[in-house]
Amino acid sequence: MRQVRLSVDGLFVPLVARTVSRLGAAATGAAIASAVRLVLIVQLPVLVVFAAVGAPLLGLFGAPYREGAAALLLLGVAEAVQGAFGMGDLLFTYRRPGTGLAVTIAGILLAAALAVPLIGAIGLGGAAAAILAGQLMRAAVRRHMLRRGLAVRVPLAWTAAIVAIGGTAIGVALLLRERPAVALLAGLGSFALLLLVWRRASGMALMPHGFVDESP
Repeated sequence: MRQVRLSVDGLFVPLVARTVSRLGAAATGAAIASAVRLVLIVQLPVLVVFAAVGAPLLGLFGAPYREGAAALLLLGVAEAVQGAFGMGDLLFTYRRPGTGLAVTIAGILLAAALAVPLIGAIGLGGAAAAILAGQLMRAAVRRHMLRRGLAVRVPLAWTAAIVAIGGTAIGVALLLRERPAVALLAGLGSFALLLLVWRRASGMALMPHGFVDESP
């Protein structure tokens, strides 16, 4: 999943740089939000796969590994949160690098503080939950600092629908996980169907927009 973010960074870093210099941070924030939707649309089906067939896939390495399916899903969600919503860090890079560093450190410290009691309580799943909590906190603090420091105000509705669609599809896959093939088809099918319905109802573009692009 990290490859999704790494692959788009090469595309969006120069676009963000040009857009910030031409249009300012607020307009760039709105453009980044449109890119976040695309990254989520690419990442969420991977989480559906983890939910549907994570245990059988891990079981290929031995029966005890099946117990790591929940941790795998939690780590996948954490990576999706950072991979998508972490794109806001690009604004900090150009305008407030110190703030971006502080947000990162805060997330790390929270994850470390939660890791000790959670690992003691639920083992591997606790470690994954601590990482997820750290990433969620980073996302919340990042959003607050972008609004307060750079006047970037992006409505939650821009990404909430995609997150809800992904959550529903993951829920479907988890409910049917005892039948992995059915869970996989039902989860991915519901994701595609709900995405199509949302796209037609909202009229929102799936592709990023609002960036200053000087390519020929």
